[in-house]
Amino acid sequence: MKKIMLIMSCALLLTAMGCGNRNKPEEPVSLNGNVPNPGWSVVTGDEIISSMTAVISVNGLEASGDDVLAAFAGDECRGVADYEDGLYFLYISGPAEQVALRFWSAHYKNVFVSEPFPFVNDSQLGTVGSPFTPEFLLMK
Repeated sequence: MKKIMLIMSCALLLTAMGCGNRNKPEEPVSLNGNVPNPGWSVVTGDEIISSMTAVISVNGLEASGDDVLAAFAGDECRGVADYEDGLYFLYISGPAEQVALRFWSAHYKNVFVSEPFPFVNDSQLGTVGSPFTPEFLLMK
């Protein structure tokens, strides 16, 4: 009888500790969406411009000419990139402030966003020989 009580106590203790869930992997987040191409266009014509040359990939998938890269200050589009030979060439205009990149993936049908970074007038971020490679998160 003592053995049965001991076994039941151990089973109850293990269940209460959540032992069965400790090694259970988290559900993967799906990058796939149903977001159509946003058709971003620049809303400012200011002369203050900086440039960026970037290589973009999301989840190990290299971007293509079907994808779209743009720079935003808040919800205001400050630049839309041109794609050529695996590189994005982006010109960012408007008054100096924080900007974030938004990337629409034709493959994933979703929008991804970078962390905001300071916009610096007349600056260049990345070159053809050493392109900038921003990191993106799924936009919520």
